[in-house]
Amino acid sequence: MAGIMGKVNVLLEWMIKLTYINILWGIFTIVGVGIFGIVPATVSLFAVMRQWLKGNEPKTFEVFKTYYIKEFFKSNKLGFCLTVLGFILYFDLSFFRSMNHIIFLILTYFTFLLIVLYLSLLLIIFPLYVHQNLKISQYLKNGFYIVMSNPMVPVLIFAGVLGINALIFFVPGLIPFFAISAPALFIMWFANKLFIKLHQ
Repeated sequence: MAGIMGKVNVLLEWMIKLTYINILWGIFTIVGVGIFGIVPATVSLFAVMRQWLKGNEPKTFEVFKTYYIKEFFKSNKLGFCLTVLGFILYFDLSFFRSMNHIIFLILTYFTFLLIVLYLSLLLIIFPLYVHQNLKISQYLKNGFYIVMSNPMVPVLIFAGVLGINALIFFVPGLIPFFAISAPALFIMWFANKLFIKLHQ
Protein backbone atom coordinates (compact mmCIF):
# COMPACT_ATOMS: atom_id res chain seq x y z
CA MET A 1 0.00 0.00 0.00
CA ALA A 2 2.83 2.36 0.92
CA GLY A 3 4.49 1.66 -2.42
CA ILE A 4 1.31 2.54 -4.32
CA MET A 5 0.85 5.75 -2.33
CA GLY A 6 4.47 6.67 -3.02
CA LYS A 7 3.93 6.30 -6.75
CA VAL A 8 0.71 8.32 -6.55
CA ASN A 9 2.57 11.08 -4.70
CA VAL A 10 5.30 11.14 -7.34
CA LEU A 11 2.67 11.33 -10.08
CA LEU A 12 0.89 14.19 -8.31
CA GLU A 13 4.18 16.05 -7.85
CA TRP A 14 4.93 15.79 -11.57
CA MET A 15 1.41 16.92 -12.44
CA ILE A 16 1.81 19.97 -10.21
CA LYS A 17 5.22 20.78 -11.72
CA LEU A 18 3.92 20.40 -15.27
CA THR A 19 0.88 22.54 -14.53
CA TYR A 20 3.01 25.27 -12.96
CA ILE A 21 5.55 25.42 -15.77
CA ASN A 22 2.76 25.33 -18.37
CA ILE A 23 1.29 28.44 -16.73
CA LEU A 24 4.73 30.09 -16.60
CA TRP A 25 5.20 29.37 -20.29
CA GLY A 26 1.90 31.08 -21.10
CA ILE A 27 2.63 34.12 -18.91
CA PHE A 28 6.15 34.68 -20.23
CA THR A 29 4.97 34.19 -23.81
CA ILE A 30 2.45 36.99 -23.23
CA VAL A 31 5.13 39.14 -21.53
CA GLY A 32 7.14 38.93 -24.74
CA VAL A 33 4.09 40.07 -26.73
CA GLY A 34 3.53 36.55 -28.05
CA ILE A 35 5.68 36.60 -31.14
CA PHE A 36 8.82 37.66 -29.24
CA GLY A 37 8.03 35.68 -26.10
CA ILE A 38 7.22 32.21 -27.37
CA VAL A 39 10.75 31.08 -28.24
CA PRO A 40 12.52 32.33 -25.08
CA ALA A 41 9.64 30.95 -22.99
CA THR A 42 10.02 27.57 -24.70
CA VAL A 43 13.80 27.60 -24.17
CA SER A 44 13.24 28.39 -20.49
CA LEU A 45 10.72 25.56 -20.18
CA PHE A 46 13.17 23.04 -21.64
CA ALA A 47 15.99 24.38 -19.45
CA VAL A 48 13.96 23.74 -16.29
CA MET A 49 12.90 20.30 -17.50
CA ARG A 50 16.50 19.38 -18.23
CA GLN A 51 17.31 20.12 -14.59
CA TRP A 52 14.39 18.00 -13.44
CA LEU A 53 15.50 15.05 -15.55
CA LYS A 54 19.03 15.35 -14.13
CA GLY A 55 17.52 14.82 -10.68
CA ASN A 56 17.77 18.45 -9.58
CA GLU A 57 14.97 20.43 -7.98
CA PRO A 58 15.67 24.05 -8.92
CA LYS A 59 13.51 27.00 -7.99
CA THR A 60 11.35 26.78 -11.08
CA PHE A 61 10.35 30.42 -11.34
CA GLU A 62 13.88 31.73 -10.74
CA VAL A 63 15.48 29.40 -13.29
CA PHE A 64 12.70 30.07 -15.81
CA LYS A 65 13.02 33.85 -15.41
CA THR A 66 16.83 33.76 -15.55
CA TYR A 67 16.89 31.75 -18.78
CA TYR A 68 14.15 33.90 -20.28
CA ILE A 69 16.10 37.12 -19.73
CA LYS A 70 19.51 35.67 -20.53
CA GLU A 71 18.45 33.91 -23.73
CA PHE A 72 15.80 36.37 -24.93
CA PHE A 73 17.71 37.86 -27.86
CA LYS A 74 19.74 34.81 -28.83
CA SER A 75 16.74 32.49 -28.78
CA ASN A 76 14.72 34.96 -30.84
CA LYS A 77 17.50 34.95 -33.42
CA LEU A 78 17.10 31.19 -33.61
CA GLY A 79 13.34 31.57 -33.85
CA PHE A 80 13.73 34.10 -36.64
CA CYS A 81 16.05 31.79 -38.59
CA LEU A 82 13.65 28.87 -38.19
CA THR A 83 10.68 31.00 -39.24
CA VAL A 84 12.45 32.31 -42.34
CA LEU A 85 13.55 28.80 -43.27
CA GLY A 86 9.99 27.55 -42.83
CA PHE A 87 8.56 30.29 -45.04
CA ILE A 88 11.15 29.65 -47.74
CA LEU A 89 10.26 25.96 -47.82
CA TYR A 90 6.53 26.76 -47.86
CA PHE A 91 6.79 29.24 -50.73
CA ASP A 92 9.14 26.96 -52.68
CA LEU A 93 6.67 24.10 -52.31
CA SER A 94 3.74 26.30 -53.37
CA PHE A 95 5.65 27.54 -56.40
CA PHE A 96 6.87 24.13 -57.55
CA ARG A 97 3.38 22.62 -57.17
CA SER A 98 1.91 25.34 -59.37
CA MET A 99 4.15 24.28 -62.28
CA ASN A 100 3.41 21.36 -64.59
CA HIS A 101 6.88 20.45 -65.86
CA ILE A 102 8.51 17.18 -64.73
CA ILE A 103 11.46 19.10 -63.29
CA PHE A 104 9.14 20.98 -60.94
CA LEU A 105 7.50 17.70 -59.94
CA ILE A 106 10.91 16.39 -58.92
CA LEU A 107 11.63 19.63 -57.07
CA THR A 108 8.27 19.30 -55.29
CA TYR A 109 9.17 15.86 -53.94
CA PHE A 110 12.62 17.12 -52.97
CA THR A 111 11.07 20.06 -51.10
CA PHE A 112 8.72 17.67 -49.31
CA LEU A 113 11.78 15.79 -48.05
CA LEU A 114 13.34 19.07 -46.90
CA ILE A 115 10.14 19.96 -45.05
CA VAL A 116 10.17 16.60 -43.26
CA LEU A 117 13.79 17.26 -42.31
CA TYR A 118 12.85 20.77 -41.14
CA LEU A 119 9.98 19.47 -38.98
CA SER A 120 12.31 16.85 -37.55
CA LEU A 121 14.75 19.63 -36.65
CA LEU A 122 11.99 21.49 -34.79
CA LEU A 123 11.48 18.45 -32.54
CA ILE A 124 15.11 18.38 -31.42
CA ILE A 125 16.27 22.01 -31.58
CA PHE A 126 15.08 23.18 -28.14
CA PRO A 127 16.57 20.26 -26.18
CA LEU A 128 19.77 20.83 -28.16
CA TYR A 129 19.67 24.55 -27.35
CA VAL A 130 19.62 23.98 -23.58
CA HIS A 131 22.10 21.10 -23.83
CA GLN A 132 24.86 23.05 -25.58
CA ASN A 133 26.04 26.65 -25.74
CA LEU A 134 26.64 27.27 -29.43
CA LYS A 135 26.26 29.81 -32.18
CA ILE A 136 22.91 29.83 -34.01
CA SER A 137 24.46 28.34 -37.14
CA GLN A 138 25.96 25.52 -35.08
CA TYR A 139 22.60 24.68 -33.50
CA LEU A 140 21.11 24.35 -36.97
CA LYS A 141 24.08 22.37 -38.27
CA ASN A 142 24.16 19.99 -35.28
CA GLY A 143 20.39 19.64 -35.29
CA PHE A 144 20.30 18.66 -38.96
CA TYR A 145 23.18 16.25 -38.41
CA ILE A 146 21.40 14.55 -35.49
CA VAL A 147 18.10 14.02 -37.32
CA MET A 148 19.82 12.89 -40.52
CA SER A 149 22.07 10.41 -38.75
CA ASN A 150 19.28 9.17 -36.46
CA PRO A 151 16.17 9.19 -38.69
CA MET A 152 14.09 7.10 -36.31
CA VAL A 153 14.51 9.63 -33.50
CA PRO A 154 12.11 12.27 -34.88
CA VAL A 155 9.67 9.50 -35.84
CA LEU A 156 9.59 8.13 -32.30
CA ILE A 157 9.41 11.60 -30.75
CA PHE A 158 6.56 12.55 -33.07
CA ALA A 159 4.69 9.34 -32.24
CA GLY A 160 5.09 9.97 -28.52
CA VAL A 161 3.99 13.60 -28.78
CA LEU A 162 1.03 12.57 -30.90
CA GLY A 163 -0.05 10.02 -28.29
CA ILE A 164 0.30 12.52 -25.44
CA ASN A 165 -1.61 15.21 -27.31
CA ALA A 166 -4.36 12.75 -28.21
CA LEU A 167 -4.83 11.98 -24.51
CA ILE A 168 -4.78 15.67 -23.55
CA PHE A 169 -7.23 16.76 -26.22
CA PHE A 170 -9.47 13.78 -25.46
CA VAL A 171 -9.95 15.39 -22.03
CA PRO A 172 -10.26 19.11 -22.92
CA GLY A 173 -9.96 20.15 -19.28
CA LEU A 174 -6.29 19.08 -19.37
CA ILE A 175 -5.36 21.47 -22.21
CA PRO A 176 -4.68 24.60 -20.09
CA PHE A 177 -2.49 22.59 -17.72
CA PHE A 178 -0.51 20.14 -19.87
CA ALA A 179 -0.83 21.08 -23.57
CA ILE A 180 2.74 22.43 -23.77
CA SER A 181 4.50 20.99 -20.74
CA ALA A 182 3.58 17.30 -21.11
CA PRO A 183 4.78 16.83 -24.72
CA ALA A 184 7.82 19.02 -23.98
CA LEU A 185 8.80 16.78 -21.06
CA PHE A 186 8.62 13.71 -23.29
CA ILE A 187 10.73 15.45 -25.97
CA MET A 188 13.33 16.52 -23.39
CA TRP A 189 13.43 13.03 -21.86
CA PHE A 190 13.89 11.36 -25.24
CA ALA A 191 16.50 13.92 -26.35
CA ASN A 192 18.45 13.45 -23.11
CA LYS A 193 18.67 9.73 -23.79
CA LEU A 194 19.87 10.48 -27.31
CA PHE A 195 22.50 12.99 -26.20
CA ILE A 196 23.88 10.55 -23.61
CA LYS A 197 24.13 7.89 -26.32
CA LEU A 198 25.86 10.27 -28.74
CA HIS A 199 28.43 11.27 -26.11
CA GLN A 200 29.39 7.67 -25.33
